Amino acid sequence: SFLRILDVDLGFEPSHAAAISVDYNDGGNAAKRGAIWQEIIRRVEAIPGIETAGITDNLPLSRNRSWEIAAKGQTYAPGELQDTFVFIVSPGYLKAIGMRLIEGRDVDWSDGPKSQNVVIINQTVAKKLWPGQDPIGRIALAGGVEARVIGVIADVRESSVEGDPGWQMYLPATQSGPDGEQLVVRTQLPPDVLASSVMATLRQINPGQPATEFRPIQGLVDHAVSPRRFFVLLV
Repeated sequence: SFLRILDVDLGFEPSHAAAISVDYNDGGNAAKRGAIWQEIIRRVEAIPGIETAGITDNLPLSRNRSWEIAAKGQTYAPGELQDTFVFIVSPGYLKAIGMRLIEGRDVDWSDGPKSQNVVIINQTVAKKLWPGQDPIGRIALAGGVEARVIGVIADVRESSVEGDPGWQMYLPATQSGPDGEQLVVRTQLPPDVLASSVMATLRQINPGQPATEFRPIQGLVDHAVSPRRFFVLLV
């Protein structure tokens, strides 16, 4: 059973990806936040050895935070809708973390505070809310706000490598306020080789950027399977 867990499809590719906390001040302004995030990603992707980068406020197999999502115009029985893991992301985050876009498109910098709200959902949500239908272009109530479905991603193990994936949605940071920020980069180099370059780049944008750990995403997976690994070693 332990070996089966190690072989589970996570829905993202942790190898060659790493994350670091980002600090900045946008004054709660979505347009300003978008400009800051875009500049951070542009400068970080210019660092030799970094293939792609993106920002999120919540990493998979990390903390638990959920809102509700429903199809507009539909009525549901009590308990029929499940709490949905929500991730506030930048363009490019899905690629940086190694998630698979099944259909539709990623969020874009043009998805701003003055344009129509958009949302990306996972396959489980798509099948539950629009069974047998194409969800792209449908209107969802995401956290009580109307948003057009622009993409569907493969299910991600958002809280545990065991059990079935839950409901997930991804909203652009230019339309929803994030709760913390994690810069995710994809690179063939060890994270500690790039740490100083990435930190120097972040401090060009915010001189007050605190020193923080540059963590391989694989570490999140290792932590998630550690109880099972400990049990196997104990036996």
